[in-house]
Amino acid sequence: GEIQRINGYFVGQKGAPGFLAQLREFGNKSGTAVSFGNVDIEDGALRIDFFADGSFSSIYRLLEILETTPYAVEVKSMNINKTDKPLGGKKGSKENLWKGTFSIRLLSFKDK
Repeated sequence: GEIQRINGYFVGQKGAPGFLAQLREFGNKSGTAVSFGNVDIEDGALRIDFFADGSFSSIYRLLEILETTPYAVEVKSMNINKTDKPLGGKKGSKENLWKGTFSIRLLSFKDK
């Protein structure tokens, strides 16, 4: 019932790998390659450092998808840079590869 629905908005320790898989899937949906750095518990929240490579619009789309998640997520830091590399590694590509570095906190994390 109601309690199960409310619990669905929280991620426990056993659900953390599933949330990371979901974040990687968000990357797939947006056309962005997602990889992870540090994942740690910080002040009762799950802190996730991750990287995203793709076009500017795909990284922007990744953030839009993340924003629609039912979980409480706080963006601690975000850095998006245009590289000199062509998108997809193809010489002559008119679009450059963009790299994003993010640190988020999953506030709806149950530490127990």
